Amino acid sequence: KGENGAVTILNPLTGDLFLSIVHKSVFVGQKRGENLAIEKAADAIKSWIQSIPQNERPKKIIVTRSRFRPKLNAVLSDPSISVIATDLNLVVSQLLNHSRLGALRTDATSNVSHRL
Repeated sequence: KGENGAVTILNPLTGDLFLSIVHKSVFVGQKRGENLAIEKAADAIKSWIQSIPQNERPKKIIVTRSRFRPKLNAVLSDPSISVIATDLNLVVSQLLNHSRLGALRTDATSNVSHRL
C-alpha cells in the first residue's frame, strides 16, 4: 500500500523547518523505490535552494544519511555548496511523530511543500 514520503530541511540560521511531502502515488509500480526516494529528496532540496535568494543560499548542507550524499552532490552541481554527512545520530525522522507534522504527511493527497 505504501505511505507518503517526507523530506525535512532545518535552516539553523532562521530556525525554519521545511517539510516536503512526496505523495505515495509517485512510488506506485516502481521497482527501485529506495533509489527513487533518494532522487525525489534531492530534487526537493534543489528546489528549496533555488527558492532562496542567491546571497542567502547555504554554503554547506549536512545530510543525516551518508548514502544520500552522492546523489545530492550530483543534483546540485553547484561547487559553492558542499554536501557532507554527519556521524551524529540525528533522528530527524522523529519530527514526523509530532501530531501536526505527521498529519501533514499522512493527509497529503499530492506532492506539497510546507514552511513551518
